[in-house]
Amino acid sequence: MRVDVFRFFLLHHFGGVVIDMDYNLYKPFDLLDYKVILPNNRDDLHKEKVFGNCIMASEKDNRFWIFCINEAIGNKRYEKYITNNDMFRFAGPNFMYECYMKYDNKQDIYTPERKLFHPPTPDGYKGDSYGIHRCMCHWMKEKT
Repeated sequence: MRVDVFRFFLLHHFGGVVIDMDYNLYKPFDLLDYKVILPNNRDDLHKEKVFGNCIMASEKDNRFWIFCINEAIGNKRYEKYITNNDMFRFAGPNFMYECYMKYDNKQDIYTPERKLFHPPTPDGYKGDSYGIHRCMCHWMKEKT
């Protein structure tokens, strides 16, 4: 969770792109026409809508990141952290979607369809995708 919140600080202060180390880029992307980019991580077949925070991009000083930081600081759910899946709700993909839904200026945020950044499988890449998240999850706690 700490590194996720740190990413919000980086994107706000510097702008640019943050990418997980297990994300493979297939081609360069030039999406500089957008203020914030939060790629969809699920398609309409899933009930739960989330944004893949393994790759995010932003202009410098966009207030969406301050909003997310404040939401994370006020999020006391992390005090009862029990499972690895809880982290998705506290600062990960589910959290990003919650922030988006609460945020007033949604017009600032581009949410590209899943196939562009999160194709369902490596085999799902057909030239449309900018990359794929390999989902290594090295941050997860070992099962005891």
